Amino acid sequence: MKRLAVLTAVAATLGLIAAAPAPATTQCGPDNHWCASAIRLHGRLFLTFAGFGYQGTYRVCVTPPKAREVCRTFGLVPNGTGANASSVLFTKHFPHARKGRYHARWLYADKQVGKSIAFTP
Repeated sequence: MKRLAVLTAVAATLGLIAAAPAPATTQCGPDNHWCASAIRLHGRLFLTFAGFGYQGTYRVCVTPPKAREVCRTFGLVPNGTGANASSVLFTKHFPHARKGRYHARWLYADKQVGKSIAFTP
């Protein structure tokens, strides 16, 4: 339960929790050592990752509707709560011209973390 509280603090530190009208699409590991999300904040879509014991870089792979998957590598930074975290602006890093449902997945050390998340930009 303490880890969940810290990950919530991580999200708050990154500015990911706010009184936004759009719901977040979030998943966390069963032990709450990590969380990943596609979240809309102030009209902008962010892909986020936070976790304990994760450091260095991770990858986010996004599959647009009827198109090939695009993967990008990002760095994790300590956030002062014991976890490392990252938040990237979807429109800055991934193609987003197609309408419809997109899927994002997160990889650390070349292994997928959790399941993919579906979202609409």
